[in-house]
Amino acid sequence: MKTLLLNTIDNVPVPYYKGKGVNIDLLNYLTSRYEQPSLIDSRLKNLTPQSLYQSAHKIAFLINSLEQSVDENNNPYPLDYREVEFGVIRDLINNLYEEWEWEGNTLRQYATEWRMFFKYLTKNNVAHNMIFPERTASYAALDKDEDYYSHTRKFDQHGNNNLKETAVPDSFCVQKEDYRENVISMNDWFNVYAELYELDPVYAVMAATMLKTFLRVGGIMQWQLAPQSGRPWKRYKEMVRDGDEFQMFKYIKKGQSKAECIVDLSTMQTVHEEYLDKLYDERFELYKKKYLKKKYKTAQQRNKNQKWTWLNKNGTPVSIRELQAAFKKVSKKLGIKVTPHTLRHTGATQILYRYGELKGIAITEANAPDIHNWLRIQLGHSRLSTTILYIKTVHRLQSEKIMVNLIPDTLPSSLESLSKAPKASLQKAMESHKEFFRGVEKRENYLNMD
Repeated sequence: MKTLLLNTIDNVPVPYYKGKGVNIDLLNYLTSRYEQPSLIDSRLKNLTPQSLYQSAHKIAFLINSLEQSVDENNNPYPLDYREVEFGVIRDLINNLYEEWEWEGNTLRQYATEWRMFFKYLTKNNVAHNMIFPERTASYAALDKDEDYYSHTRKFDQHGNNNLKETAVPDSFCVQKEDYRENVISMNDWFNVYAELYELDPVYAVMAATMLKTFLRVGGIMQWQLAPQSGRPWKRYKEMVRDGDEFQMFKYIKKGQSKAECIVDLSTMQTVHEEYLDKLYDERFELYKKKYLKKKYKTAQQRNKNQKWTWLNKNGTPVSIRELQAAFKKVSKKLGIKVTPHTLRHTGATQILYRYGELKGIAITEANAPDIHNWLRIQLGHSRLSTTILYIKTVHRLQSEKIMVNLIPDTLPSSLESLSKAPKASLQKAMESHKEFFRGVEKRENYLNMD
């Protein structure tokens, strides 16, 4: 799998593949963008070296995202930027917004840079299949940092003559008031868990893990079975042996930045007892005996010595697309909208509410800095504005008098209505979540340890 890297020489970023040469199309674009921008678009003027590097990063991100694509079975399926059509970029934009929480205005900045790159390719007779939707006139005043051409013209008080980036839906750019629509009740959660379990227990265990770690779907795919280089890790029984109630899980976020989150003992217990101990060995044998024989020649990164954490009942490594499809099927059956990202918002809202109760403080914007310092470590975000959205979510739920429906004290008293999933597994899931919810104080002490 190729990964495009950047190395600046004489103020122009040089995009290269380690040991595999330079991406000439992007290098030529960046050179032209720096030295003769008017040849790309008459409204463009010169960028600073720092701004040029940011342009290079945005386009390299697209090229790498396409190169790292996988098929429905999670096999590497690299896509060439010159061959894909706009539908592929639309799917990428939707995924970045829905599963990675990219802001709409940020997506528009990226999309506009991608548009300019393909415009350059067209002008220079580089064959490609990309056709972006036409930009439209926008009469709303724009923040200059959000408008690609802002440095090339004067604005009137109405923002006339602006062109809106239509590759990103307007709905993605609406400012969120809170995450209320992305939070489900505990009753809904256990119905989701039960339905996922019926499809395949691995989906239910992955969902329970995301609910209690707040990991995005890309993060859960990196879940470890054992220590790796630079990523220490203990199995459940090792944590029990050593008396550990928590450990840190290190992973890579979208954009290749490093992150980590806290994993508590109850989460490790669920993964061990409901999946690894009961199902993994049999599934790994299927992986070796059936999957590898069928896919070995095309599965570039699959071999019999490699242990994938999440395997479905056919012995196939679970893909992001497969997990998302399971959530869609369950959502349709239950009549509620729930995605892997719903669990992140639900879990974070639960634990923030519990944090306020434990500390005896009001979850208000006045306390936002302290709350942010505590919450950001688990969520892996850096913006105070994101923490404030969670604070507002708690406020709204309390005002609607339904916050009580979100905490484990109101778990279903009867398991009869919760699908055909084994009642013992459902009971364990409930007890595990109660234990997780009670561990807020211990979690804070763990974070404060040096």
